[in-house]
Amino acid sequence: MFLFYTPEVTEDSLSIEGDELRHAVKTLRKRVGDEIWSTDGEGCKYKSRITTITKSNATLQILERELFNLPNYNLHLAIALTKNANRLEWFLEKATEIGVQTITPLITSRTEKKSFKKERGDKIVIAAMKQSLRYHLPGLNQATSLEQFIEGERNLKHQKFVGHYKSDNKQLKDSIEKGKNATILIGPEGDFTESEISSVTQAGFSSINLGNHRLRTETAGVVACHTFNIINNA
Repeated sequence: MFLFYTPEVTEDSLSIEGDELRHAVKTLRKRVGDEIWSTDGEGCKYKSRITTITKSNATLQILERELFNLPNYNLHLAIALTKNANRLEWFLEKATEIGVQTITPLITSRTEKKSFKKERGDKIVIAAMKQSLRYHLPGLNQATSLEQFIEGERNLKHQKFVGHYKSDNKQLKDSIEKGKNATILIGPEGDFTESEISSVTQAGFSSINLGNHRLRTETAGVVACHTFNIINNA
């Protein structure tokens, strides 16, 4: 089943435009009367029939809809920007496939690349949601400094973890409380500085590691997502 992304939904109809329209009409050669499956990215799956096609959009009549509820736990993963943008894009794709609710790119002391193309990131997340047949689009934030991020998290009461490589840190898999929201911080190449780790732990984050070996930033992010979801689906 091919899934389209259709955020423009009314009570009995929806529409597609832009890249989704071009893929439907030019690539898949969909025509008036054809049926498609889509999601609004907010938990609904739709079966719809195309009623009109113009150069700018297509309108569809909703035939069926099904609601998929979010789990009762939420993962916010904040990850340092990588020097190679392709590596972070790979992470965005895989984290969406595995299951994450919110992603925030971080700028840290050792972050070499300071810019983040959010529009491109949004497209990657949407494509990964559709490919993996998920119906909730993760929230992707603008890149922010570590200082700003931890200040926003300071008074929140959910589980908070910061991953960095120290042999005496408790492993994430042994720290997560099942069924509870969590924020996990993943550092840059070269890890967080000692000063950053001190600031983060003072803001209520527990230090954890993700195993006995050093991982790339994007790999650590994927392992954190996977571990969180494995614990909560056990």
